[in-house]
This record gives sequence, C-alpha cells and structure tokens, in this order.
Amino acid sequence: MSIVKISIIIPTYGRFEAFKKLVNSIKESYISKENYEIIAVSSDAPDSEKIKWIEDQKKSINITVKIEDDRKKIKSQSLYYYENVGIKTAIHDWILVCNDDMWVEKDWYEQFSSYVNENKVYLISSHISSISEGMRIPSIGSITVEGVNQNMWLYDMSIIHKSIYEQIGFLDENMKWYGKGADLSLSVAFLTKEIPVLCHGVKINHDIIQENRSSNIGDSNAHSDFSYIRRKWDSILKTKQNSSYMWI
Repeated sequence: MSIVKISIIIPTYGRFEAFKKLVNSIKESYISKENYEIIAVSSDAPDSEKIKWIEDQKKSINITVKIEDDRKKIKSQSLYYYENVGIKTAIHDWILVCNDDMWVEKDWYEQFSSYVNENKVYLISSHISSISEGMRIPSIGSITVEGVNQNMWLYDMSIIHKSIYEQIGFLDENMKWYGKGADLSLSVAFLTKEIPVLCHGVKINHDIIQENRSSNIGDSNAHSDFSYIRRKWDSILKTKQNSSYMWI
C-alpha cells in the first residue's frame, strides 16, 4: 500500500475558535505528520493571537501560514484568490481546500488513502455536513458532455489531485464568494477527462459559522456570481457540440 500525501488549504479570517477546532481535529486524526501539510492562508493581522497560535503549532504539526501583506486589499480580494494561493503553494499531489469552520472525523485519512490505493482516481467528492444528517454528497444539477449525461456534484470540499487544478487553470477569481461548487463541477466536466468518485467514507463536518469579513456578502453577491458563471459557461459551450448543463 503506497503512502498518500495531502495538502490541506484553509483560507481563514477571524473565527479563531473554529479554526483551532479544525486544526486540532486534523492533528488528532489517524494521519502521520509526514503525510500532510496544512497551509493557512490568512487575512488576520500578523500580530494577532490566532497567528501566534499557528506559529506555536509548528512544534507539533506540519503547518505554515501565508498572510496578505497589503491590509487594504483584504476585503477586495476574492475568496478564491486566497484558495489559489494555497493550492499553488502546495507540495503534495492531493489537495483538500476547506473552510475554517469545518472539522474532520478521526478516520478521514484512512478512508481516503485506502480508497486511493484501491482505485485510480483524481477527484473524490467527500461527505459534507454533520454525521446526524447521514451520507451527504449533494447533486446540484446535470451535465451533458458530448451527448453523455452525468450528475453535477457539489465539489466544494472535495479532495482533488493538483493536476486537475492545473488543467482547469485553477479556481476562477472573478467569482467573489459564491458558486465555486457549480463552476468547479463544470470545469472538471468540460475541461478535463476525469470523472468524480463519490466517497462517503471521508467525512468532513461543517459548523457553518457566520462570516463577518464584509457586509457586502449576501444575496446580491450570490446573484452576481451565479450570473457570471452562467454567462461564462454559456459562452464556452457554444464551441462544444452536444454539451450542456442544468442547475437544480
């Protein structure tokens, strides 16, 4: 059984206790320090208690922090800008990008590594939300690629091979906050030959804590982001025969 190594990218701002819960859950799960790295891409002040805590964690876990130097740009940058910073910095082939208000089950890595060793896969869509909700990998629509139909899965918190990010040109930073799952599904379907694998064994729980970064985050941004995605893919698919998509 080959060793599978993973880079865990966490864009983060504030929410110290939630971030600490996530990092501790990784630290306490069944994964050796040598098999992962955590990259925290932070908008927090360099002298904040949270950054000091991250620096202190380096004694026991493999964690690094990247901080936006230009404090004036923090609110204007897309969430996906920060995620791309982490993805492009990652040293391992497998990448998990997750919110800072998530946490993993103790056996998440065992489930992931055993699945990868038994199957040739490059994208695993993992169980999201809480265990009480049961198995949850949501379908958000359908995709037709050259006449072949498939589900459009929510990829937001999937474990994805870095080569896929490279094939699609990384995450689209023109989206400000919403729509990553839909855009990533469409990118993988139409810009790569990879097929997603659903893996309910890899459990990632989401506490869904209110984001306080900007008062501009809300329904108007969601409408703007999804309108942008529709225009983008409607234009791209004009050049692809027998290909289409439909959101639920």
